[in-house]
Amino acid sequence: MRRENTVEGRERTERRARTRSVTGQFLRFNAVGVFNTAVDFAVFAMLAAWGASPLVAQFAGYGCGMLNSYYWNRNWTFRGASSEARRDGSTGDPATFVRFLAFNTATLLLSLILMDALTGRFGWSAFAAKVAVTGFTVFVNFTGNRLWVFRAAGR
Repeated sequence: MRRENTVEGRERTERRARTRSVTGQFLRFNAVGVFNTAVDFAVFAMLAAWGASPLVAQFAGYGCGMLNSYYWNRNWTFRGASSEARRDGSTGDPATFVRFLAFNTATLLLSLILMDALTGRFGWSAFAAKVAVTGFTVFVNFTGNRLWVFRAAGR
């Protein structure tokens, strides 16, 4: 009976640690996301003010935010995942960067489709659509980055 309690206790402790780890990653991801969003919105607003179409402004803003995202999520948010590659001070291994580009390109395409639908078909303003699309893609991005892009080796 005592052995069962010890095993159950370890399992509970491990579950709590995993939950804290995911919560911490989600909070760091969102802190990085605030910075990415500021970069994204600044580029978007500047280009929109200069007369660029919402899709061009979205593409450029998202791209600038995406580069910022890779650096900070790789080196801070998901730093425990594949830390071997960072011991030499590099900014990332090629496989992780390819996964990052592939996933974020897919998310960019999704955001462009949503921007087009909201501004074109539903008549939303560009900035209202931008806020809605950004809110949705936060959850898509966290899930994909955690489970695929910056996954720990062997996971």
